[in-house]
Amino acid sequence: MAAGLVLAYIVAYVVGKVVYKHNRADATMQALSASFPDMAYCGPPILLATVGSSGLIAMVIGNLIYTVIILPIALMMIGGGNKGQSAWKSFGKSLSQPLVFLPILGAVLAIIGVEVPDVIKNSLNELGKTAGGVALFFLGLFLSGIKMNLRSEIVFNVIVKNILQGAVILGVGVALGLEGMLLKSAFIIGVLPTATATPALAVANNVYKDEAASTVLLSTLVSLVTMTLGIVVVSEWL
Repeated sequence: MAAGLVLAYIVAYVVGKVVYKHNRADATMQALSASFPDMAYCGPPILLATVGSSGLIAMVIGNLIYTVIILPIALMMIGGGNKGQSAWKSFGKSLSQPLVFLPILGAVLAIIGVEVPDVIKNSLNELGKTAGGVALFFLGLFLSGIKMNLRSEIVFNVIVKNILQGAVILGVGVALGLEGMLLKSAFIIGVLPTATATPALAVANNVYKDEAASTVLLSTLVSLVTMTLGIVVVSEWL
């Protein structure tokens, strides 16, 4: 998963800089648009249906890889490139983002065995139940104000996210000798559409807004095909 997530990010960033002549902030947001799987909302139902509850471990690992390694660096690059901040100041700001530190904090608490009080746990569960709907509602409002953009840049983003990422994860997994549930769940992560959090990040940082939204919309539509094919591959060949 790390290979697929990181390689998709690097490929999209380089193409954004070299081919589409974006500045650092826009190229970084393009890289996020082409590499950030929608693990939080699309992941659970697809993994449960194809792999079972053990597949959720892959979702947790994928989220940690992205939030611990990729997202802090990306937010640092966006902040520094967009506002002229120093690298360390941008890095510190990126770590302060809830999208970054909350998953890390949750993982640390789970590893050391801290039991969260029921009052806090129940409150967080209620927030978690509404998060997906709120995110999709926001995305719908955001997309309603723009037209679908099918220029080559958006199509490239979707090809990298929906096809290349899954192919890389599958290839590396087979090369490493993975099989069974491990390989299936990792591969399913790779064929998920672009995360709905991407347009929110674009709006918050005022970079690559229309392109990020168009990528999410087209990636979600294309995922109806790529996820179906992914399920067939998982069911018949892996």
